[in-house]
Parts: sequence; structure tokens; C-alpha cells
Amino acid sequence: MSTPHARRYLAVAALSVAGLTAGCATPLASPLGAPATSAPSVSPTFPPSSAPPINPTHTTNPPAGPTSCTATMLAYDSKRAEGAMGTAYSTFTFRNSGSVSCRVDGPPGLTYVDSHGATLPVPVNHDAAGGEVVVTPGSKVQFVSHEVNGYGGYAPGAPECAHPATYNHVVVVLPGGSVSLGADGTWSVQCGMITVGSWAPPGP
Repeated sequence: MSTPHARRYLAVAALSVAGLTAGCATPLASPLGAPATSAPSVSPTFPPSSAPPINPTHTTNPPAGPTSCTATMLAYDSKRAEGAMGTAYSTFTFRNSGSVSCRVDGPPGLTYVDSHGATLPVPVNHDAAGGEVVVTPGSKVQFVSHEVNGYGGYAPGAPECAHPATYNHVVVVLPGGSVSLGADGTWSVQCGMITVGSWAPPGP
């Protein structure tokens, strides 16, 4: 027959065993068919970029070149007449009277006034075309014309001499108008045609 002291000892031992059993218990699995739970996803965060901002590219346009010489820029300066081997040469010189550079190229345009007062192109032949010439303020530019000097070796009855011509009030046509040759604006040719060269810088 157990004593009260022995019963107390058995009760304490039973409680200890129960506590150990509860602490080692395996958690119950979720019932079949129940949705599985998962931990919420966390998106990684990154510090803001420290790269310098990209500046837009600035395109620098090259400076524009000189514009074409106009009738208000070029002023007629002088004519120099020469002759050689039956050919008459005339050099017509102009000066840039403006405040900025301008350019000319190719042979100049020429017109005259006929006996009826009509303005017509001077019928001419052209030498080989030259390149562009830039005329700075105060500097000069010129072109040369040449034609047969008199008969120039032709017989008076030659077909080339059948239509002598005189052109009055000859002017040089430029953008914005024309430049008069003044007293040098009367051109005559006995045989053949007048030939005009391109604009060129003054020679030595």
C-alpha cells in the first residue's frame, strides 16, 4: 500500500513526462485540399544610379560662305584695251564697294539695248568656265572679252564678216540688277563673234 509520499512522487514524474512529450511533438500537416500558404515575396531594392545625366549633343553648323555679288556690291572700275595678232582684248575691272565679301563664278551675263529700245542678251561665245572667285570688300575682280580686230585677216567678202554688229549700252547682269559700263558700254565686232571669259582675280 502506497504512502502519500510515494503518490506525490509519481504525480510529479507523470507531469514531467507529459511536458517533454508536448515539447517534441511534430506539427500537424495541413489537411488535404487546403491551400498552401507561402511567405510574401519581397522585391529587391537598389540605390539610385549615380551616373551623370546625359547632356544633349549640340551640333555646330559651319559658318556660311559669302553670298553672290549683287549689283549694289560691284562697281565698275575701268577698261584696259590691248591687241595682238588681229585680235582685240578688253579687260573690264570691277570693285567690291560693299562692306562684306561676295562671290562670282562663271562668265558674266551681258545685255544691251537695241535700236528699238529692247533689252537683249549680247550674243557671245564663252571661254572655258572658271571657278568661284571671292571678292573681299575693296578688292577687284575682272573678266576679259576678245574679238577679231577689224577684219583680222579675213577678206572683206568672207562669210564671217557678213554681219558686223554694234551693241550699245552693254551692262553686266548681277543678282538684284545690273552694272553699267558707262562710256565703255559700246561694243563693236566686224567679223565673227565676241568671246567672253569667266570672272577672275586681277592679274599681276
